[in-house]
Amino acid sequence: MTICGQNLEYKQIKAASGLKDGQDCFVTGERQTKLYDLVLSRDDRSDVVYDFKGTATYKEIDKLAANTQMFKVKLVEDKFYLYLPESNAFVSIVDNSISSNNVLQFMFALTADARSPITFETANGVTDVKVGSKFMRFHRTAYTYRLINKSSTDYLPIKFYVVQEKGEDPVLELNGNTDLTNTKFTGTIKFDRKFEVGYYNTLVLPFTIDDPWEVFGEGVEVYEGVSGTANEVGFKKLKKGDKMTGYKPYLIGGTWKEAPYYIKNVTLTYNSVGTRLKTTVGNQTLHSVFQKAQMGKTGNYVLYKDQLRSCKNVQSLYIEPYKWYLMTPKTKSSATQCERIIFLNTDN
Repeated sequence: MTICGQNLEYKQIKAASGLKDGQDCFVTGERQTKLYDLVLSRDDRSDVVYDFKGTATYKEIDKLAANTQMFKVKLVEDKFYLYLPESNAFVSIVDNSISSNNVLQFMFALTADARSPITFETANGVTDVKVGSKFMRFHRTAYTYRLINKSSTDYLPIKFYVVQEKGEDPVLELNGNTDLTNTKFTGTIKFDRKFEVGYYNTLVLPFTIDDPWEVFGEGVEVYEGVSGTANEVGFKKLKKGDKMTGYKPYLIGGTWKEAPYYIKNVTLTYNSVGTRLKTTVGNQTLHSVFQKAQMGKTGNYVLYKDQLRSCKNVQSLYIEPYKWYLMTPKTKSSATQCERIIFLNTDN
């Protein structure tokens, strides 16, 4: 399957957060400004193993898109996979359950079940596409696509593109099931989270919302941390006209619309190394989470329903992205504990 059309454009993806279910997509190896197509060829030694080859080169991305193999992005249990509709099969690595042949294990399997999710890994400014545990790369002289265990100078990183309508506002979905990786994005955010009804919910987003009531609904109450002692942290309710500032921890209460929530005209820049994650409120530190984090045995505090709960004696407890927890001050006194959240001037 190939796709072409005057109203289409092609966007390079460098993080799983830029994918969405059902997108048409393709990959290419680039060498000396030439873009290589991808052609499938079944290997004679197996019914499910295929060689992915580059057979022709193009200088323009739209010409490549019209002549290369297209895949679908398919979402299965919160993970994305490469899917080939005409074969009703998923692209997978070749492991020992398929073949123990070392040569075949560099190639690709087309399997009926989803085995090898797509992920992205960026290091030293280079983004790799991974299928399962392996890097998908392009051999610089053999002009073949291969799955390898680690980077090699013989192999070039591939580029991953999705197809979209021209002028279509790109949509980035954020949710508690998917970690936020290094991201630069401009467009519409789809934030999919179900808040706990009847309780306060912690929330931190990597971008500013100009009008929280337009996004979450007129009944929503948004609180920001304004004071902190060794035993408590104080929050004050935002007034109409106030913004929710990016990377700042908040509490969400009241009532709200059903998820998902759409925020348009967002510019999001997130770097997992350089982004500031700690917010000091008096004697307390609120720590924002953008990747799922283990809280068990840490001594930190999480908000659970209507109480702050210490994680010190909990063996295993995870906190999802776009929430925050309390890092209590270090002290020799065991009496120093954050016992409660208080609300200040909530009627103003």
